[in-house]
Amino acid sequence: MDTDMIANAHIGELWQHFNQFTSEQVFGMVHEHTPEYYDKFGSKFWKNVKPGYNAGLVLMHLRKLRSFNWRRTWTRSLNFLLRNMGALANPEQASPN
Repeated sequence: MDTDMIANAHIGELWQHFNQFTSEQVFGMVHEHTPEYYDKFGSKFWKNVKPGYNAGLVLMHLRKLRSFNWRRTWTRSLNFLLRNMGALANPEQASPN
């Protein structure tokens, strides 16, 4: 959860969303609600400029992530991108898109 976010309800309500995850789901994110960002900047970085996901708030089921060695998976993906692109073209919050 970004530090610039305000919770309008008890944070416990957010944790309840983990109960709705299937056995295979490990991440929970909401769709981006600011399409003007993509209209102005999206075509430079993304082929599909439709709004993606807002990474300012991400639910991560850590027990499930650890169970299939997420660190190894993430490291391999990151190294692949760095080898082929030289650097990440997107800000960290745009990476999931």
